Amino acid sequence: MKQFDLKTAEIEDVMAWLKRSSDDERQLPEQVARIVSRVRRGGDKALKDCIHKLDQVARPSIIYSAADIRRQAARCSPKLRSALTRAARNIQKFHSHCLKRERVCTVESGVQVWREFRAIDRVGVYVPGGRASYPSSLLMGAIPARVAGCREVVVATPISGKIAPAVAAACEIAGVDTVYAMGGAHAIAALAYGTETVISVHKIVGPGNRWVTEAKRQVYGVVDIDMPAGPSEVMVLADHTAEASYVAADMLSQLEHAPDAQAVLVTTDAALAMAVQTEIKTQLQHLSRCDIVMAALKKSAVIIAPNEASMVEMANAYAPEHLELMTRNPRACLKRIRHAGSVFLGRWSSEPLGDYATGANHTLPTSGGARAFGPLGIESFGKWMQVQDVSRAGLKRLAPIVATLADAEGLDAHKNAVLIRGKK
Repeated sequence: MKQFDLKTAEIEDVMAWLKRSSDDERQLPEQVARIVSRVRRGGDKALKDCIHKLDQVARPSIIYSAADIRRQAARCSPKLRSALTRAARNIQKFHSHCLKRERVCTVESGVQVWREFRAIDRVGVYVPGGRASYPSSLLMGAIPARVAGCREVVVATPISGKIAPAVAAACEIAGVDTVYAMGGAHAIAALAYGTETVISVHKIVGPGNRWVTEAKRQVYGVVDIDMPAGPSEVMVLADHTAEASYVAADMLSQLEHAPDAQAVLVTTDAALAMAVQTEIKTQLQHLSRCDIVMAALKKSAVIIAPNEASMVEMANAYAPEHLELMTRNPRACLKRIRHAGSVFLGRWSSEPLGDYATGANHTLPTSGGARAFGPLGIESFGKWMQVQDVSRAGLKRLAPIVATLADAEGLDAHKNAVLIRGKK
């Protein structure tokens, strides 16, 4: 791990070293564009060809049947199904709590304005597959969509023989309507444009590899997407009250995702910095994904800060996906945090709790995206309509404003549409 001291290093220089690049494969956009165009033009045949060639499936079937889902879900262990059910309950509870009920605003006598939330009709949730299954990602996408009121929620997940039992169980728990046996850029293209078998959706959410991320970027505008996605990351702000073993464990929990993941410790205590690095070496020996973590550690850092204000400045510059505040008074520190995807307060709020069980969403902005994006949530699955209810008296009050502004902009019909009502 690289070490910096903010007494001698500028935050800009530290940020330059920490810079998270999306991917420097210049040919990727062109390769993905060819796949997207092929599926858009060729429908089911092109999609099956892509599944056959890219996913190496001999006789692809685009849809997992309801019987397939039930059969595989039945193979999910009771212990795992119970954990998924409890996680789903918490996700539903938190996201239901976030549903907004706005009050009518009377801007002037006789003029009422308000907003009403309406859910998107059809949503596609992408669930990564391959070497591992991610039922938690399915729950994080499908359940908020259901809570928001989406009429149809479909899932696309790569084929690897049969659908994983845990993913099948998660489909049942979340009430997914259809499960498509497809992954990669071709799955995103099919969800966006539709085929003879795949019904096009209005929004695509869920994490994926760089091919999936690039495909989502390219179909944005045809459909909505959740947010740009990149390698996982965690930043920990810690003072002398933090427990080194806890800090190390939480950093390692993110680094095991992939070789390009990143963990950053910012601390006012040099002794804690040394203790955490020692703990990382000790705990690393017992991890099954040791090689992945070791590669990710090369991109990770320990930063010594002179005070808490400097730690906060570093966090706001970095805008982490996950931010842990292990300080004496984390709630006070939180008030000064402007940019972070998901924040964890105190020594007991371990980041993996948010990945699986607190009910908060784990689909979060990465690579500094937290400066402009927030977590996936209820508002991600709908949109607001503005409603205006104007009485005759309200029209009389507003008509002079409209007439004056319409004259200034040369829009006679606008002026007439209001004034004509005053003649009757």
